Amino acid sequence: MYYPKIPVFVFFLENGCQKISAIYNDDAIAFFMELLKGTIKAFGSLKYLFMLERVSAIIPCYNEEKTIAKVIKACSASPFVNEVVVVDDGSSDNSSLEAKKAGAKVVRFKANKGKGAAIVAGANKAKNSVLVFIDADFRNVSPKVVEELALPVLNREAELCKSAFEREGGRITELVAKPLLELFFPEVQLIQPLSGQFAMRKEFLLGLDLDKEWGIDLDVVLESINKGEKIVEVNIGRLEHKHRPISELAKTSKGVMKTILQKSGFLAKKHKIIFFDFDKTLIEKSSIFEISTCLRLKKKLAGERNKFFSGKINERQLTRAIAKFLKGMPAPDLEEIASMLEKKPFADENLLFSKRLF
Repeated sequence: MYYPKIPVFVFFLENGCQKISAIYNDDAIAFFMELLKGTIKAFGSLKYLFMLERVSAIIPCYNEEKTIAKVIKACSASPFVNEVVVVDDGSSDNSSLEAKKAGAKVVRFKANKGKGAAIVAGANKAKNSVLVFIDADFRNVSPKVVEELALPVLNREAELCKSAFEREGGRITELVAKPLLELFFPEVQLIQPLSGQFAMRKEFLLGLDLDKEWGIDLDVVLESINKGEKIVEVNIGRLEHKHRPISELAKTSKGVMKTILQKSGFLAKKHKIIFFDFDKTLIEKSSIFEISTCLRLKKKLAGERNKFFSGKINERQLTRAIAKFLKGMPAPDLEEIASMLEKKPFADENLLFSKRLF
Protein backbone atom coordinates (compact mmCIF):
# COMPACT_ATOMS: atom_id res chain seq x y z
CA MET A 1 0.00 0.00 0.00
CA TYR A 2 1.28 3.49 -0.90
CA TYR A 3 1.51 6.06 1.89
CA PRO A 4 2.14 9.72 1.08
CA LYS A 5 5.48 11.24 2.04
CA ILE A 6 3.82 14.42 3.30
CA PRO A 7 4.00 14.50 7.12
CA VAL A 8 0.78 13.66 8.83
CA PHE A 9 0.11 15.07 12.28
CA VAL A 10 -2.71 13.69 14.33
CA PHE A 11 -3.26 14.87 17.87
CA PHE A 12 -6.11 13.39 19.89
CA LEU A 13 -7.15 14.53 23.33
CA GLU A 14 -9.46 11.86 24.74
CA ASN A 15 -12.52 12.10 27.02
CA GLY A 16 -14.16 15.09 25.44
CA CYS A 17 -11.00 17.14 25.03
CA GLN A 18 -10.23 19.14 21.89
CA LYS A 19 -9.30 17.09 18.79
CA ILE A 20 -6.79 18.58 16.39
CA SER A 21 -5.86 16.85 13.19
CA ALA A 22 -4.13 17.54 9.90
CA ILE A 23 -5.31 14.65 7.78
CA TYR A 24 -4.54 14.12 4.09
CA ASN A 25 -6.26 10.80 3.38
CA ASP A 26 -7.61 7.65 5.06
CA ASP A 27 -4.53 5.59 4.21
CA ALA A 28 -2.26 8.06 5.96
CA ILE A 29 -4.47 8.00 9.05
CA ALA A 30 -4.50 4.19 9.12
CA PHE A 31 -0.72 4.07 8.77
CA PHE A 32 -0.17 6.62 11.51
CA MET A 33 -2.58 4.92 13.91
CA GLU A 34 -0.87 1.55 13.45
CA LEU A 35 2.48 3.21 14.05
CA LEU A 36 1.14 4.94 17.16
CA LYS A 37 -0.30 1.70 18.55
CA GLY A 38 2.99 -0.09 18.00
CA THR A 39 4.94 2.70 19.69
CA ILE A 40 2.62 2.73 22.72
CA LYS A 41 2.85 -1.05 23.02
CA ALA A 42 6.65 -0.94 22.82
CA PHE A 43 6.93 1.75 25.49
CA GLY A 44 4.40 -0.11 27.62
CA SER A 45 6.58 -3.20 27.58
CA LEU A 46 9.68 -1.20 28.50
CA LYS A 47 8.33 -0.49 31.98
CA TYR A 48 8.78 -4.15 32.91
CA LEU A 49 12.54 -3.80 32.36
CA PHE A 50 12.74 -1.37 35.29
CA MET A 51 10.75 -3.45 37.80
CA LEU A 52 12.88 -3.97 40.90
CA GLU A 53 10.85 -6.97 42.05
CA ARG A 54 9.43 -10.04 40.38
CA VAL A 55 6.58 -12.27 41.51
CA SER A 56 6.33 -15.92 42.48
CA ALA A 57 3.03 -17.55 41.49
CA ILE A 58 2.00 -20.21 44.02
CA ILE A 59 -0.59 -22.82 42.98
CA PRO A 60 -1.94 -25.16 45.69
CA CYS A 61 -3.13 -28.29 43.91
CA TYR A 62 -5.16 -31.40 44.73
CA ASN A 63 -6.14 -33.75 41.88
CA GLU A 64 -6.16 -31.08 39.16
CA GLU A 65 -4.27 -32.85 36.34
CA LYS A 66 -6.73 -31.53 33.72
CA THR A 67 -6.22 -27.82 34.41
CA ILE A 68 -2.88 -27.42 36.20
CA ALA A 69 -0.74 -27.04 33.03
CA LYS A 70 -3.01 -24.31 31.63
CA VAL A 71 -2.89 -22.37 34.91
CA ILE A 72 0.92 -22.64 35.05
CA LYS A 73 1.30 -21.39 31.46
CA ALA A 74 -0.99 -18.42 32.11
CA CYS A 75 1.01 -17.41 35.18
CA SER A 76 4.34 -17.89 33.40
CA ALA A 77 3.20 -15.67 30.52
CA SER A 78 3.11 -12.62 32.79
CA PRO A 79 6.26 -10.45 32.66
CA PHE A 80 5.80 -9.99 36.41
CA VAL A 81 6.39 -13.69 37.11
CA ASN A 82 9.76 -15.40 37.03
CA GLU A 83 8.82 -18.41 39.16
CA VAL A 84 5.82 -20.74 39.43
CA VAL A 85 5.57 -23.10 42.41
CA VAL A 86 2.97 -25.87 42.53
CA VAL A 87 2.28 -27.56 45.86
CA ASP A 88 0.69 -30.96 45.27
CA ASP A 89 -1.33 -31.67 48.41
CA GLY A 90 -1.19 -35.47 48.19
CA SER A 91 -2.93 -35.87 44.81
CA SER A 92 -3.80 -39.36 43.58
CA ASP A 93 -3.69 -38.32 39.90
CA ASN A 94 -0.89 -37.00 37.65
CA SER A 95 -1.00 -33.39 38.88
CA SER A 96 2.68 -33.35 39.86
CA LEU A 97 3.78 -34.83 36.52
CA GLU A 98 1.71 -32.33 34.52
CA ALA A 99 3.06 -29.46 36.64
CA LYS A 100 6.68 -30.48 36.02
CA LYS A 101 6.05 -30.84 32.29
CA ALA A 102 4.60 -27.30 32.26
CA GLY A 103 7.80 -25.93 33.81
CA ALA A 104 6.80 -25.36 37.44
CA LYS A 105 8.75 -26.11 40.59
CA VAL A 106 6.85 -28.82 42.44
CA VAL A 107 6.53 -29.49 46.16
CA ARG A 108 4.69 -32.75 46.79
CA PHE A 109 3.05 -33.95 50.02
CA LYS A 110 2.76 -37.71 50.50
CA ALA A 111 -0.63 -37.24 52.16
CA ASN A 112 -3.30 -34.53 52.03
CA LYS A 113 -2.55 -31.85 54.64
CA GLY A 114 -5.00 -29.09 53.66
CA LYS A 115 -4.85 -25.92 51.60
CA GLY A 116 -3.32 -23.87 54.40
CA ALA A 117 -0.36 -26.22 54.69
CA ALA A 118 0.09 -26.08 50.91
CA ILE A 119 0.08 -22.28 50.89
CA VAL A 120 2.69 -22.07 53.66
CA ALA A 121 4.88 -24.70 51.95
CA GLY A 122 4.67 -22.77 48.67
CA ALA A 123 5.64 -19.53 50.39
CA ASN A 124 8.64 -21.20 52.00
CA LYS A 125 9.77 -22.57 48.62
CA ALA A 126 9.35 -19.26 46.74
CA LYS A 127 12.43 -17.14 46.02
CA ASN A 128 10.59 -13.81 45.67
CA SER A 129 9.07 -11.57 48.31
CA VAL A 130 5.81 -10.89 46.45
CA LEU A 131 3.57 -13.95 46.13
CA VAL A 132 0.41 -14.41 44.06
CA PHE A 133 -1.77 -17.38 44.92
CA ILE A 134 -3.92 -18.91 42.18
CA ASP A 135 -6.31 -21.88 42.43
CA ALA A 136 -5.34 -24.88 40.32
CA ASP A 137 -8.87 -25.18 38.84
CA PHE A 138 -9.08 -21.54 37.69
CA ARG A 139 -9.96 -22.42 34.08
CA ASN A 140 -9.95 -18.95 32.53
CA VAL A 141 -6.98 -17.46 34.37
CA SER A 142 -4.83 -15.02 32.39
CA PRO A 143 -1.55 -13.14 32.88
CA LYS A 144 -3.63 -9.99 33.47
CA VAL A 145 -5.22 -11.55 36.57
CA VAL A 146 -1.80 -12.20 38.09
CA GLU A 147 -0.68 -8.64 37.36
CA GLU A 148 -3.82 -7.00 38.77
CA LEU A 149 -3.39 -8.93 42.02
CA ALA A 150 0.34 -8.28 42.27
CA LEU A 151 0.45 -4.54 41.51
CA PRO A 152 -0.99 -3.19 44.82
CA VAL A 153 1.52 -5.31 46.74
CA LEU A 154 4.44 -4.48 44.42
CA ASN A 155 3.61 -0.78 44.78
CA ARG A 156 3.26 -1.19 48.57
CA GLU A 157 -0.29 0.12 48.48
CA ALA A 158 -1.41 -2.82 50.64
CA GLU A 159 -0.01 -5.90 52.36
CA LEU A 160 -2.86 -8.06 51.07
CA CYS A 161 -4.74 -7.88 47.76
CA LYS A 162 -7.80 -10.12 47.45
CA SER A 163 -9.77 -10.75 44.28
CA ALA A 164 -13.40 -10.05 43.54
CA PHE A 165 -14.98 -11.51 40.44
CA GLU A 166 -18.04 -11.22 38.26
CA ARG A 167 -20.08 -14.01 39.78
CA GLU A 168 -22.43 -14.24 42.71
CA GLY A 169 -20.75 -15.44 45.86
CA GLY A 170 -20.67 -19.20 46.31
CA ARG A 171 -22.84 -21.11 48.74
CA ILE A 172 -20.24 -21.10 51.50
CA THR A 173 -19.57 -17.37 51.09
CA GLU A 174 -23.23 -16.36 51.22
CA LEU A 175 -24.59 -18.92 53.70
CA VAL A 176 -21.66 -19.37 56.10
CA ALA A 177 -18.90 -16.76 55.84
CA LYS A 178 -20.78 -13.49 55.35
CA PRO A 179 -23.44 -14.04 58.09
CA LEU A 180 -20.75 -14.98 60.64
CA LEU A 181 -18.47 -12.13 59.58
CA GLU A 182 -21.34 -9.67 59.93
CA LEU A 183 -21.83 -10.85 63.52
CA PHE A 184 -18.22 -11.10 64.67
CA PHE A 185 -16.14 -9.03 62.22
CA PRO A 186 -18.41 -6.35 60.69
CA GLU A 187 -15.33 -4.42 59.59
CA VAL A 188 -14.71 -7.05 56.87
CA GLN A 189 -16.47 -5.52 53.87
CA LEU A 190 -14.99 -7.63 51.06
CA ILE A 191 -17.15 -8.83 48.19
CA GLN A 192 -15.42 -12.22 48.07
CA PRO A 193 -13.72 -12.82 51.45
CA LEU A 194 -13.09 -16.50 50.64
CA SER A 195 -11.46 -15.98 47.25
CA GLY A 196 -8.42 -18.21 46.73
CA GLN A 197 -6.86 -15.66 44.38
CA PHE A 198 -4.78 -13.19 46.40
CA ALA A 199 -1.36 -11.57 46.69
CA MET A 200 0.79 -10.68 49.68
CA ARG A 201 4.40 -10.48 50.78
CA LYS A 202 6.19 -13.64 51.84
CA GLU A 203 7.58 -12.20 55.07
CA PHE A 204 4.16 -10.97 56.16
CA LEU A 205 2.40 -14.25 55.39
CA LEU A 206 4.96 -16.43 57.16
CA GLY A 207 4.74 -14.19 60.24
CA LEU A 208 1.01 -14.86 60.67
CA ASP A 209 -0.62 -17.52 62.83
CA LEU A 210 -2.59 -19.19 60.04
CA ASP A 211 -5.00 -22.08 59.76
CA LYS A 212 -3.38 -25.05 57.99
CA GLU A 213 -6.63 -26.33 56.51
CA TRP A 214 -9.52 -24.84 54.52
CA GLY A 215 -9.95 -21.65 56.53
CA ILE A 216 -6.71 -20.18 55.15
CA ASP A 217 -8.31 -17.93 52.48
CA LEU A 218 -10.31 -16.13 55.17
CA ASP A 219 -7.64 -16.41 57.84
CA VAL A 220 -5.22 -14.19 55.88
CA VAL A 221 -7.93 -11.50 55.88
CA LEU A 222 -8.67 -11.69 59.62
CA GLU A 223 -4.98 -11.84 60.55
CA SER A 224 -4.21 -8.83 58.34
CA ILE A 225 -7.01 -6.86 60.01
CA ASN A 226 -5.72 -7.92 63.43
CA LYS A 227 -2.28 -6.58 62.49
CA GLY A 228 -3.79 -3.29 61.30
CA GLU A 229 -2.68 -3.81 57.70
CA LYS A 230 -4.46 -2.40 54.67
CA ILE A 231 -6.41 -4.80 52.43
CA VAL A 232 -7.52 -3.98 48.89
CA GLU A 233 -9.81 -5.93 46.59
CA VAL A 234 -9.51 -5.91 42.79
CA ASN A 235 -12.02 -7.17 40.24
CA ILE A 236 -10.41 -9.86 38.08
CA GLY A 237 -13.39 -10.38 35.80
CA ARG A 238 -15.28 -13.63 35.40
CA LEU A 239 -14.00 -16.69 37.29
CA GLU A 240 -14.66 -20.20 36.02
CA HIS A 241 -13.78 -23.26 38.05
CA LYS A 242 -15.07 -26.77 38.59
CA HIS A 243 -18.27 -27.47 40.52
CA ARG A 244 -17.38 -29.14 43.82
CA PRO A 245 -19.56 -31.86 45.43
CA ILE A 246 -21.43 -31.26 48.69
CA SER A 247 -18.95 -33.42 50.65
CA GLU A 248 -16.07 -31.08 49.75
CA LEU A 249 -18.18 -27.98 50.41
CA ALA A 250 -19.06 -29.32 53.86
CA LYS A 251 -15.37 -29.75 54.69
CA THR A 252 -14.60 -26.20 53.56
CA SER A 253 -17.61 -24.82 55.48
CA LYS A 254 -16.34 -26.45 58.66
CA GLY A 255 -12.90 -24.88 58.15
CA VAL A 256 -14.39 -21.42 57.56
CA MET A 257 -16.65 -21.62 60.65
CA LYS A 258 -13.76 -22.89 62.76
CA THR A 259 -11.53 -20.00 61.66
CA ILE A 260 -14.14 -17.32 62.41
CA LEU A 261 -15.05 -18.78 65.81
CA GLN A 262 -11.39 -19.16 66.80
CA LYS A 263 -10.49 -15.63 65.79
CA SER A 264 -13.52 -14.24 67.64
CA GLY A 265 -12.57 -16.13 70.83
CA PHE A 266 -15.53 -18.51 70.91
CA LEU A 267 -13.49 -21.61 70.09
CA ALA A 268 -10.18 -22.54 71.69
CA LYS A 269 -7.34 -22.95 69.22
CA LYS A 270 -4.94 -24.67 71.61
CA HIS A 271 -5.66 -27.99 73.33
CA LYS A 272 -4.11 -27.04 76.66
CA ILE A 273 -6.38 -24.99 78.94
CA ILE A 274 -5.53 -23.30 82.25
CA PHE A 275 -8.40 -22.73 84.69
CA PHE A 276 -8.25 -20.20 87.52
CA ASP A 277 -10.49 -20.99 90.49
CA PHE A 278 -11.32 -17.67 92.21
CA ASP A 279 -14.11 -18.91 94.50
CA LYS A 280 -12.71 -22.28 95.70
CA THR A 281 -15.02 -24.38 93.53
CA LEU A 282 -12.31 -26.77 92.36
CA ILE A 283 -9.55 -26.42 94.96
CA GLU A 284 -9.35 -25.91 98.72
CA LYS A 285 -7.53 -22.57 98.46
CA SER A 286 -7.71 -19.58 96.13
CA SER A 287 -5.71 -20.41 93.00
CA ILE A 288 -4.74 -16.80 92.32
CA PHE A 289 -3.59 -16.27 95.90
CA GLU A 290 -1.40 -19.39 95.78
CA ILE A 291 0.03 -18.46 92.37
CA SER A 292 0.78 -14.87 93.44
CA THR A 293 2.55 -16.21 96.52
CA CYS A 294 4.75 -18.57 94.49
CA LEU A 295 5.50 -15.88 91.90
CA ARG A 296 6.10 -13.14 94.49
CA LEU A 297 3.18 -11.05 93.33
CA LYS A 298 1.38 -10.81 96.69
CA LYS A 299 1.92 -7.04 97.05
CA LYS A 300 0.59 -6.30 93.57
CA LEU A 301 -2.42 -8.55 94.13
CA ALA A 302 -3.14 -6.97 97.52
CA GLY A 303 -3.01 -3.49 95.99
CA GLU A 304 -5.54 -4.36 93.27
CA ARG A 305 -7.84 -6.14 95.74
CA ASN A 306 -7.82 -3.08 98.00
CA LYS A 307 -8.92 -0.97 95.02
CA PHE A 308 -11.72 -3.42 94.37
CA PHE A 309 -13.00 -3.56 97.95
CA SER A 310 -12.84 0.24 98.22
CA GLY A 311 -14.98 0.55 95.08
CA LYS A 312 -12.27 2.16 92.92
CA ILE A 313 -12.40 -0.64 90.36
CA ASN A 314 -15.03 -3.22 89.47
CA GLU A 315 -14.70 -7.01 89.21
CA ARG A 316 -13.92 -6.93 85.49
CA GLN A 317 -11.13 -4.41 86.03
CA LEU A 318 -9.71 -6.53 88.87
CA THR A 319 -9.69 -9.59 86.61
CA ARG A 320 -7.89 -7.66 83.87
CA ALA A 321 -5.31 -6.38 86.33
CA ILE A 322 -4.59 -9.94 87.50
CA ALA A 323 -4.33 -11.09 83.88
CA LYS A 324 -1.68 -8.42 83.27
CA PHE A 325 0.37 -9.80 86.19
CA LEU A 326 0.36 -13.24 84.58
CA LYS A 327 0.94 -12.14 81.01
CA GLY A 328 4.14 -13.67 79.67
CA MET A 329 4.44 -16.23 82.48
CA PRO A 330 5.62 -19.60 81.09
CA ALA A 331 2.78 -22.15 81.06
CA PRO A 332 5.01 -24.90 82.57
CA ASP A 333 5.57 -22.70 85.66
CA LEU A 334 1.83 -22.27 86.14
CA GLU A 335 1.28 -26.00 85.63
CA GLU A 336 3.88 -26.81 88.28
CA ILE A 337 2.17 -24.53 90.81
CA ALA A 338 -1.25 -25.94 89.91
CA SER A 339 -0.03 -29.50 90.51
CA MET A 340 0.70 -28.57 94.16
CA LEU A 341 -2.83 -27.33 94.87
CA GLU A 342 -5.23 -29.59 96.78
CA LYS A 343 -8.33 -30.38 94.74
CA LYS A 344 -11.85 -30.62 96.07
CA PRO A 345 -14.04 -33.74 95.59
CA PHE A 346 -15.30 -34.11 91.99
CA ALA A 347 -12.85 -31.48 90.74
CA ASP A 348 -11.55 -33.84 88.03
CA GLU A 349 -15.06 -34.56 86.81
CA ASN A 350 -15.84 -30.84 86.63
CA LEU A 351 -12.64 -30.18 84.70
CA LEU A 352 -13.41 -32.99 82.23
CA PHE A 353 -16.88 -31.56 81.59
CA SER A 354 -15.46 -28.05 81.15
CA LYS A 355 -12.87 -29.24 78.61
CA ARG A 356 -15.66 -30.60 76.41
CA LEU A 357 -16.95 -27.04 76.00
CA PHE A 358 -13.70 -26.11 74.26
